[in-house]
Amino acid sequence: MAAVGSVVLKAFGGTQATYAFTYSQVQVPRACLDTDPETSSTLLLPLLTGVTLPDGSSWAMPTSSYNLTGSAAPCDALDYVAPLHGLLPIS
Repeated sequence: MAAVGSVVLKAFGGTQATYAFTYSQVQVPRACLDTDPETSSTLLLPLLTGVTLPDGSSWAMPTSSYNLTGSAAPCDALDYVAPLHGLLPIS
């Protein structure tokens, strides 16, 4: 899967400011709503793990800072309780 490697912007005085991005390829669980038996249970995705700023400083977001242990929410939690005390199932 393609990801943006860097962004070059115009800066003051006719210079350029380059922001560089680094990624790690990580197996990520598919959403619980994917019930297609032909698809795998995981996806290989690039996760952003670092940003280098034009001044050479950087930010790091290691893969351990991502929640990769399972679905973001259990599928049975995807019902919405409406203000009128009704239950609207999401399908």
